[in-house]
Amino acid sequence: MSVFRILARRSFATAASKRLPPAEWKALTQSVTNLSVPAAVHELTKGAGFVLFDNIFTPAEIDEANHILDAICEPQAVKASSKENYTFGKDTGHSNIYGVAAAQGIRVWNLLEKGAIFERIVQAEPTMEIVARVIGDDFCLGSIAANYLQPGAGAQKPHLDYPYWDYVNGKGTGVGAWPSIPKNGPEHTFFMNFQTLVMLDDFTEENGATAVIPYSQRNMAWPDDAAFERDHNLVTGKRGTVLCFTGLVQHGSTENRTNKKRCSILSQYLPKFVRPMEDMNQVGDAVRKRATPRMKQLLGEHTPYPKVFE
Repeated sequence: MSVFRILARRSFATAASKRLPPAEWKALTQSVTNLSVPAAVHELTKGAGFVLFDNIFTPAEIDEANHILDAICEPQAVKASSKENYTFGKDTGHSNIYGVAAAQGIRVWNLLEKGAIFERIVQAEPTMEIVARVIGDDFCLGSIAANYLQPGAGAQKPHLDYPYWDYVNGKGTGVGAWPSIPKNGPEHTFFMNFQTLVMLDDFTEENGATAVIPYSQRNMAWPDDAAFERDHNLVTGKRGTVLCFTGLVQHGSTENRTNKKRCSILSQYLPKFVRPMEDMNQVGDAVRKRATPRMKQLLGEHTPYPKVFE
C-alpha cells in the first residue's frame, strides 16, 4: 500500500495531528500534483486539502508578471522592511493575521489594473473548472493581489482565509463575528472560499514558503499558534507552480530568511452570495471592455442581485 493511501485513510479526529516526516510529505505533495479535475476536487474537499499544478503557466508569463511587480515593489522594499506598510483595523479577523507586527511583506492590490497578464492568470484553466466544482458554477472574484516578501519579511500568523477569518480564534468577537462553532461538520462539502497561489519565484524552506496543516479543512477550526508551529509542513515548488486550497485549510506564509525577494499572486474566489473582499468596482472600463465571459462572471456582471422587484 502506498504512503499516500495510508495517509488518506487517517480519521477526521487524527487528521494532520502531527507534522508529516519528510518522506511522507514528499509522497503526499507528489500525489496531489497535476491531478485530473475530479481527483483535484476530491483532494481539496475530502483529502489533503490542497493540490499543485506545475504545467499551467509558461516561463514567459511568469517573467512578465514578475517584471511588473518588481517595478512596483522594489522602491517600497526598504521602507517596508522597517515598518508594516499596510494597517488593518481590529474589526475583523484580518487583524489576527497581521496585527501590528513587523513588516510581513508588501501587498499589491487590484492587480487587474496592473497588467493584462493578471487577467490571464486569474481565469486560467483547469483552475476555473475546479473552482466551479468546489464552490459553484457562478462564482465571483473576491480579490487578486500579490504578496511580495522582501528579504527579512516576517511570517504571518496561521489563519483561515476570508470569510472564515472572522471566526476570530473561535471567540466570536469583533464586528460581524461569526458563531464560535461552525455550522457544519466533518462530512461538510460546501465551501465559501477557494484560493490559488501562483509562485513567481521558487518557494523554498528559507524564503517564506507557505506553511500548511494538511487535511485541516476537515477540522474547520481556527489554528492554534503553538500547534501550528509544531505540526505544519512547508509547500515548496518551482516558479510557475500553482497551489490551490480552500479557505478552511490552516496556513500562513513564513519568514523570508534569504537576501532575495519571494513573490506570489493570490487569487480568491467566492460563491456569488459572499461579498468580495476587494471592491471590484475599482476595475476600470479598459479591463471590462475586453473582458471574456469568464472575466465578466468574475467581476459580478452576471449576478442580478440586489434587484428592484417593484
